[in-house]
Amino acid sequence: MSPKLSQRGQRQAYLDCYRKMLVISLFEEQVNALFLQAKITGTAHLCVGQEAVAVGACSALQPGDYVTSLDVRARKPL
Repeated sequence: MSPKLSQRGQRQAYLDCYRKMLVISLFEEQVNALFLQAKITGTAHLCVGQEAVAVGACSALQPGDYVTSLDVRARKPL
């Protein structure tokens, strides 16, 4: 978090990050439940326990930044 934020601003920023991690976690739990019920075909790659990585990385993005992914099996961008 930026050192320029007030103590209240920092607290709010931390709470926002926590909320985002919670949303990711709840979503992943639902994806897993649907996958186990065979309502999602193929496979599901969950990131349970890694929510802070996504939230932390995305919190550092600036306008104009991009996030990409690579399918390592095909070795090409998705």
